[in-house]
Amino acid sequence: MSNTKPNGKVAFVTGGNRGLGLETARELGKEGITVVLGSRDPKKGEAAAAKLRDEGITAESLGFDVNKSQDHQNAYDYFAKEYGRLDILVNNAGILKESQISATGSGPNPSARCRRKCCAKLSRQISLRPLL
Repeated sequence: MSNTKPNGKVAFVTGGNRGLGLETARELGKEGITVVLGSRDPKKGEAAAAKLRDEGITAESLGFDVNKSQDHQNAYDYFAKEYGRLDILVNNAGILKESQISATGSGPNPSARCRRKCCAKLSRQISLRPLL
């Protein structure tokens, strides 16, 4: 167990169930920040949150797919209801599935597509701004 004391802040880490998102959530949690992990797969998100809780971190999970507009509204509603605010937003969610990118580079070139999709997704993320 960690000796973290809640500091009253809340963070939403999209793509928080693994990799950099999970590590970011872990480090925020060690600072006493309540972390909410956004994950496309709610079961994986809850498993990751449980792992953090086992480490003494206050963690929750929220089903969140950056490609689904309704998930953005659901996230807004969740933070508004549960916390009345959002202190930290870590926009870590990927917009391409790993299976869409070829290891040899022979698959689709994600750069132009990513720029277009990322701008669109970021504009939806801004819908959380009133809570920040």
